[in-house]
Amino acid sequence: MQVELNQYFDALSLSPPTKVAFSKARRKLKVEFFEHFFSLLVEQFYQKAPIKRFKGYRLWACDGSVVKLPDNADTQTIGTHKNQHLTVASVKLLCYFDLLNKIIARLWLKNKRIGEIRLVEPYIQELPKDVLSIYDRNFGAHIIVFLHRHYGSPCLIRMKTKEGFHQIRHFLESGLKETLVTETLQERAWRELRKTGLPKSKYHTLTYRLIRVELSTGETEVLLTTLLSPAFTVSDFAWLYGKRWGVETCFDQVKNIFKAPIFSGYSALACKQDLWSVAIMFNLQTILMLAAQPLLKERCKHRKYLYQINRNVSLDSLKRGLAALFISGWRSLLEKLSFLLHRFLESLEQIIEVEPRPRKPKMSRLHARHQTEFNYKAAI
Repeated sequence: MQVELNQYFDALSLSPPTKVAFSKARRKLKVEFFEHFFSLLVEQFYQKAPIKRFKGYRLWACDGSVVKLPDNADTQTIGTHKNQHLTVASVKLLCYFDLLNKIIARLWLKNKRIGEIRLVEPYIQELPKDVLSIYDRNFGAHIIVFLHRHYGSPCLIRMKTKEGFHQIRHFLESGLKETLVTETLQERAWRELRKTGLPKSKYHTLTYRLIRVELSTGETEVLLTTLLSPAFTVSDFAWLYGKRWGVETCFDQVKNIFKAPIFSGYSALACKQDLWSVAIMFNLQTILMLAAQPLLKERCKHRKYLYQINRNVSLDSLKRGLAALFISGWRSLLEKLSFLLHRFLESLEQIIEVEPRPRKPKMSRLHARHQTEFNYKAAI
C-alpha cells in the first residue's frame, strides 16, 4: 500500500514525520490522511483476504458509542455532551463492524447530540449489496427499512415491542412465528426522505418480514428484516442477531484495551488523529491475528480446549514493532511480519463462551472511566 503523503500536509515543503520533530509534523498532518489510510486498509483487506460470509453475505453490525474528549473550546467544535449541569466535549464513534471478520468496516466521528437514525441515514446508500446490516432497536424506524430496500442492501433490526410500529403489536397478538407486511410509508418518514432528495410517490410501499424470537429468559423479541427469501429461517435470524454482540465487544476493546478515551493532545486535531489511529491499530491487529490462524491451529491441534490470541498482550508487541513495519523494505517487512505473528502466538488464552448480560439503562455521565491527564504517557 502506497499513499502519497504530500497531499495530506498543509505545507508541501514539510518533510515526512520521520525526518522532522514529531510534534511539528503532527500539527501539519491532516485528519484526511488517517481517514484515507483507514479506508485503504479496509479496502485492501476485502480485496486480498479470504472473507467469511453467512449464506453469501458479510455481516455488519451498526452501532455508536460516546467518547469524552479533553474539554475546551476547540474540542467542543467536534461535539458536546450535556446534562442539567454542564456541557463538555465529546464525540460519538459511529461504525459498521464486520462480525465474522472482526474488522471495523466503516467509521465516522459524529456529534452525540444528533440521533443515531439521522446519523446513519446518509451512509446506507453507500453500503455494498452483499452486506447484511444488523441494528439494535434504537434504529427501528420506517426510514431505515425504506432506505435499505431502496438501495438494495438487506437489513435486520431488533424492534421495540412496547412502543413503535402498530404492526409489531398486531404481530405479537397474532401468535405467529413470522409474517410478511406491506404498507405505505408514513408521512413522518417522507419528511425525512425529502431532505435526501427522494421524491414522494403514492406507489411506494414498504415490504418487510417480522420474526418472533423466544428468549431463554421467557421474553419475546421481534426482529424485522428486508430479507424475504425462505432460505433464511427463523433460527437463522435468531442466530444472526445474537452475533450482533460482537460490535459491543469491539467498543469495549477500543475503549479499555486501546484506551481510545485517553488522548495524547488537547486540540480537536489531536483528538481526531488519535481516534482514527486507534481504529487503524485495531484493524491492523485483527488482520495479523487472522493471518496467524493457520499457525495457531497447528500449535493447538493436540490441545483439549480451543485457544485464541490475547488482544491485550499482542497489542504490546504490535506497538513496539509498528514503526519498524512502516520504514521496512519489502524483504525485511516480510521478516518483521513473520516475527510479529510468532510473538502473537506467545500470548494465547482459552476461548470461553460468555452469555451476553442485559445492559442497565443508559445514563448521561459527564465523568467517564478514562480521563486524559496532563503529562500522561502510556506504559506500552
